[in-house]
Amino acid sequence: MGLAVGAMMVGGAGVNTVLVTARPQLYPELGRWLTELSPWHSAALEGLWDRTFGEHPRLWGTLIGIGYEGVVGALSLSRDPRRRLAGLSGAALFKGGLLAMGLWAWALPWLAVLAPAIAVTARSVGHHDLPVRPRLVR
Repeated sequence: MGLAVGAMMVGGAGVNTVLVTARPQLYPELGRWLTELSPWHSAALEGLWDRTFGEHPRLWGTLIGIGYEGVVGALSLSRDPRRRLAGLSGAALFKGGLLAMGLWAWALPWLAVLAPAIAVTARSVGHHDLPVRPRLVR
């Protein structure tokens, strides 16, 4: 699962790299499109998008679209279960943000797959890897 999540997030970072460098003016249009898709039709959400990605598409596209998605994707691809857990959890957080925006058709299937993948990965980290508190000997 980490491979699919990682590939999708790294791919998203790649798409955002192209958008930030070649077509940053698409971000405000994307915000309007997302508002139309959302069942909330929230003025607050639309205003937040306008003040961030709409007004400063290169900054926010780089921070979230390239930086966050790229780091989460790379962590999800890691063989180290702790790093993979951080990546999968970051992807779930990202999909939770999409869910809050009303993109249920996209976010819910991802969250349905991510939740068990996170649980399995967390179990693979195991209790033996956690720091042990020293016991007092009397």
